[in-house]
Amino acid sequence: MNVYQLSLRFRVGVTFNHRSDQVKENILQEIQEGLENLEAGRLIEDTEVMGG
Repeated sequence: MNVYQLSLRFRVGVTFNHRSDQVKENILQEIQEGLENLEAGRLIEDTEVMGG
């Protein structure tokens, strides 16, 4: 599932949820952490390839 599909599903899911702002914050934070983990993983792989 790509980001566009994810955001579309997310918007539909929280439209009638009175806690949608909190839910949004949580999801955005999880996505941010996931992206940071991916970046960290790439850095580790690059270092290993270079013999670090």
